[in-house]
Amino acid sequence: MQACPNEAIRITIVDKDRIARERKKTNFLPGAPDSGYTLPTTQYHTGKDLPRNMSPGDLYKIKPEPPHLPLVIMLALTQLSVGGFLTAIALRLLFPTDLVAALTPFHSLVALLLGLLALSASTMHLGRPLYAWRAFIGLKTSWLSREILLFGLFAGCALIYAAAQWLPVVTRFMKVPVWDVLCSATFRNVLGIGVTVSGLAGVFCSIMIYQDTRRTFWRTTTTSLKFVGTTLLLGPATILFSMLSQSVFAPAIAAQTLFHQIVHLLCAFIAAATTAKLLWELTLFTHLNDAEWTNTKRTATLMSRELKRVTISRFASGTFGGVVLPVVGLLGTLNAGIAAGILALSLLGEMLERYLFFTAVIPPKMPGGIAS
Repeated sequence: MQACPNEAIRITIVDKDRIARERKKTNFLPGAPDSGYTLPTTQYHTGKDLPRNMSPGDLYKIKPEPPHLPLVIMLALTQLSVGGFLTAIALRLLFPTDLVAALTPFHSLVALLLGLLALSASTMHLGRPLYAWRAFIGLKTSWLSREILLFGLFAGCALIYAAAQWLPVVTRFMKVPVWDVLCSATFRNVLGIGVTVSGLAGVFCSIMIYQDTRRTFWRTTTTSLKFVGTTLLLGPATILFSMLSQSVFAPAIAAQTLFHQIVHLLCAFIAAATTAKLLWELTLFTHLNDAEWTNTKRTATLMSRELKRVTISRFASGTFGGVVLPVVGLLGTLNAGIAAGILALSLLGEMLERYLFFTAVIPPKMPGGIAS
């Protein structure tokens, strides 16, 4: 202010409550972040009336945003891990038999390893990963801090839960009192509740991080259906792969009728969930016919032009891995190789969907020139 030769800048004391009331009435600058959310105190004065049809100078210029690949991997794999544990716990509740009890340790181990891989990948997005432990500082106001804390809690509970599943196998001929407690069904059930609650809470925080940006493509409904859909799709796909991989080393497991019933149930669920998710994602392209150049139409245009190859690959891999191969399994042709194809292609499809989630979003702009 003191350096301005024309005294065009001044600093004043503002009433925050008044600013909040005024900014919630209208968004004064099209294309900029919602004033009711950012509550700016900067004021722009002009002697001219602003036109009613005012719009950003580069409104019709669209380009893909950065893909944030570490976040693509982290989001897909954490939701896979949460879905894997949820599926394994659901099978234990629905089929409390010796067969499911024998399958659970391997299920838990696979889901745990993929979850830990996801959390490791997330650190690649941090500028200073060694300071990640300071995330708790923003716990009161930051969904990111809450996500880090809850997924850390999820990883701890999942690690103990997986270990508790393996203890009866490892310590079968060893008698140590503390292990009797760790191997008890009650203790494992409590851990299962901890894994379920912390995992779902972590996914919820992931949703809220992007909802909190107020971007149209990341609104609550869209993000929730994407993230929850990935959890419900990749979890059963992981458990299906785990079951058929385990049957290769233990053929007696695959000979049981219940084994085939569970496999067919998982295939049917994967096919139904994938079909519903893909059909819902396709509804985005109906906005190409919108009369106005809305953010949703801009996103659909990006996905059908600059990001066309990624979009086609996303639907192709999702359809083949999540619909065609599970239907083949339902018809009676299913082995570890096909199960691996279901998981690999479904995971690829969800990662491509998450890639589009970041690159096809239309961000709000701060006031500035056309090139900004």
